Parts: sequence; structure tokens; C-alpha cells
Amino acid sequence: MADREREKLQREDWDGFLKEFQGESDRAAAILGAAFLDEQLRCLLEEFLVDDPESKNLLKGALRDVTVRARAAFSLGFLSPLEYRDICRILGIRNRFAHQMHGLSFADPDITAQCDALELPPKIIPGIWGVMSRDKYVISTQQIATWVALRRLGTLSDRRKVQSGPAYPGKPESDV
Repeated sequence: MADREREKLQREDWDGFLKEFQGESDRAAAILGAAFLDEQLRCLLEEFLVDDPESKNLLKGALRDVTVRARAAFSLGFLSPLEYRDICRILGIRNRFAHQMHGLSFADPDITAQCDALELPPKIIPGIWGVMSRDKYVISTQQIATWVALRRLGTLSDRRKVQSGPAYPGKPESDV
């Protein structure tokens, strides 16, 4: 697929996500936001790791869980400590919505407390007091997903390469 075609599809995915994310019920927004953030982390790691079937298997195996992907992205220097902490909070909020069958909203005191603990919204909007919990969740999720997507662009020149040649000087390649 040509780069322009891929960029167009990615832009359409992004626009579609934003419309759907903002217009959904609280439960759907919590789950959809975390899923989109997970996809951004997966793409970041996929575009950074060597282009090899083993790397793709790693993303389907050991790195298939979003919490592990977030930790890997942080460990590789793609996320700041604040971003990592907020991702963990976002995933905690998502889990509450995903595992409680009904009656949960962003107005729930526990969910409100988790949203109030998000560190990013007050840094983006000073004096954010009075902003609804859902809005704090949306702000954090959208902003971190945007930053992760932008960092993916940086991986184009920093992508890891499969090493070639012998592992040790003078040792034949067939022994590697």
C-alpha cells in the first residue's frame, strides 16, 4: 500500500474514532478510548521493532496485553512517567466499565475519583476544576493517543534493524 493511501486510511480511522468516542455512552466511551489507546501503542511498538515475523509474534504473544504494551513503551522511552501513570489509570477505568454489567457511569464516585487522579488534564487546561469526569477521561485518552501517534512518526527513522553478519568477529555466519 502506498504511503499516501495508508495515511488517508489512518486519518479516516482517527476521525472516525473521535466522532464515535465523543458521542457514545459512558461505558462505550471508556472501553473504546482504552481500545484506541491500545491500538496506538501496538502500532508504535510494531513500527519500532525489527520488521520480522518474530516481532509480529511478540506483539501477538508476550506484548498482546495493553498493560504490558504500555510498560514496554515506557521502558523504551516512548512514554513519560506521567503518561504511563495516566494510561494505567485509563486502563483501570476501562476495566471497571468492562466488568460491571450495568449501572456505572462517569458520575460514579469511584470513577470520578479515578478521573480526578488523572494528571494530564490540569496540565492541559489550568483551572480544570468543575470539568466533568468523562471530559477528563476524554482529554487524557485523546491527548496521550495523539502523542503516541506522533511518536510513531519518529520511529520511521529509528526503527530497529535486523542485524546481519556474524555475531562474533571471525565466526562464520552459519554458526550464529
